[in-house]
Amino acid sequence: MSTAQKSRPRRGASAVEFAVVLPIFITFLFGIIEFGRAIMVQQVLINASREGNRTGVVENLSPAEINTVVQNYCTAAGLPPVNVAVSPNPQSVDSGTPIRCVVTIPYGDVSWVAPQWLAGDFQLVGSSTMRKEAIF
Repeated sequence: MSTAQKSRPRRGASAVEFAVVLPIFITFLFGIIEFGRAIMVQQVLINASREGNRTGVVENLSPAEINTVVQNYCTAAGLPPVNVAVSPNPQSVDSGTPIRCVVTIPYGDVSWVAPQWLAGDFQLVGSSTMRKEAIF
């Protein structure tokens, strides 16, 4: 008997294998995309908090003015409005006092793939702490 007669036909086997592997591959691919997006957004939040905090401690801005600086930075980066918390108020403390700026956004607001119900209430956070500089 020849080998052609001994082997059984395997038509469709590769299609079945592809159908099994494709969902796993696509899930893995979207996971990589979402993880990269989350890291990118978190870095934007850290930079925004640093920018707002630095402007606030040098120019003696109020928390509302620092919020505006942070919102402008995030808008320029393509993010929706973020939550900003500044404590203590740079205008009411002495120079050398640490000022902390925390910027948060719900992950569902910036996710490209995951729907809001899947992202849950997970928050992406960026923060910075700087000392208030002396005003001469």
